[in-house]
Amino acid sequence: STKAQSSRWVRWEEQRDWIGQPFDSTKIPLTKLHQMRRDPMIAFALLFVKVPLIRAPWYIRSNDAKVAAFVDNALRRIWPRLVYSLDFGYSAMVKRYEQAKPNWTYLDGEEEKPVWDSKIPALIWKPFLALPPDDVEPTWNDSGEFEGIYLRNPADKNGFPKTREYEKGSTRRPKPDIPLEHALWATNEKDSVFGSLWGYPRIGYAYRFWWSWHFRWALADRHFEKDADPPLVVYYPDEQGLDADGNEVDYQSLALMLGENLRSGSTIAFPSTPITGDDGRVTGNREWEANFLEGGGNFAAFQESFNYLDVAKLRAILVPEQALLEGSGGTSSRNVAEQLGDVFYESQAVLLSEIDDHVNRFIIPQLVEANFGKGKSAEKITRGFASQDLDMARQIITLVGQTNPDNLEVNVRELLDQMGIPLLNP
Repeated sequence: STKAQSSRWVRWEEQRDWIGQPFDSTKIPLTKLHQMRRDPMIAFALLFVKVPLIRAPWYIRSNDAKVAAFVDNALRRIWPRLVYSLDFGYSAMVKRYEQAKPNWTYLDGEEEKPVWDSKIPALIWKPFLALPPDDVEPTWNDSGEFEGIYLRNPADKNGFPKTREYEKGSTRRPKPDIPLEHALWATNEKDSVFGSLWGYPRIGYAYRFWWSWHFRWALADRHFEKDADPPLVVYYPDEQGLDADGNEVDYQSLALMLGENLRSGSTIAFPSTPITGDDGRVTGNREWEANFLEGGGNFAAFQESFNYLDVAKLRAILVPEQALLEGSGGTSSRNVAEQLGDVFYESQAVLLSEIDDHVNRFIIPQLVEANFGKGKSAEKITRGFASQDLDMARQIITLVGQTNPDNLEVNVRELLDQMGIPLLNP
């Protein structure tokens, strides 16, 4: 069952703070994933991943043009916020609805008709509400399949209860906080975690690079701090001195006091007596002198390390680095970025097909049945998205422009519409 599959993987909501190996990318606590999402480079990468998913062209296919137009308009109201988070590996959402009398229309042949002409308001979607990943847990029916969502009690400091059964040995369970008809649970990379609903976070592959980047950033801060405020070295004679009254003077204590005064900005007068060597010659060094201790100053190594880790974080999320910054390594880097870009677009097409399958199974059928009854169906179809689909469309448009479009068995209007090219009225 789905429950059995999900119990074999990491319980992300329970892994609050791991103690031990910080580089274990199979057990990343949610607290670390929250921090990773706020890393500027990872945030840019996630935006680069999500925006094409939202802007990809799509349409609704149905056996009824009226149903298709209704679902199309209803879905476009919430689609930008429906591309669920890939950040944590799973996303629990609440499907929300409202009543309305929409003024949408559709074409019945060449006649424009209203999508909803009933006196009874239609049921349409409101923007779905994403729940904090720390506060959710799936619930299961007696067959071990998903039945809804439990919410964590804010006052519960010990996490989720071990059991929610009414009585010992009973298979009856209390109602979930979010019932099945309003619950939506999305999973990222479900196949890679053997069917577990907890999934695996898209940013999990960048965990080691993120950890190293911030660890080295802290070291660089200490390095800058030492060079900005270096220690002061005061040289003093090693013999015992006498003051004007003939009392012995501790030159070491006096040197420490002079150093403190010098750091505080005081004016200090040193005797300029030079040091005389064993051969009686005068050297260029003075008996009293103060200098700042110079640091290593190897800041270029830190900068090179930061640049590499920034690129590594992008590549770990399967984002071509030259989409956001200039790659390093000359021609080789450009070739790697180009190849990675092709793989990225292919992966986006696969990811969007998985999202479409989720929408077509768990979101659209409810709305169609609630408004039009049984026997009607609709599904979301994504148009050409992968890079080769776009290249093929461009080639066809070029070919159409060079010949008579009537000679091609191609729906030119549909093709131009997919490319976002404005069309004349039919």
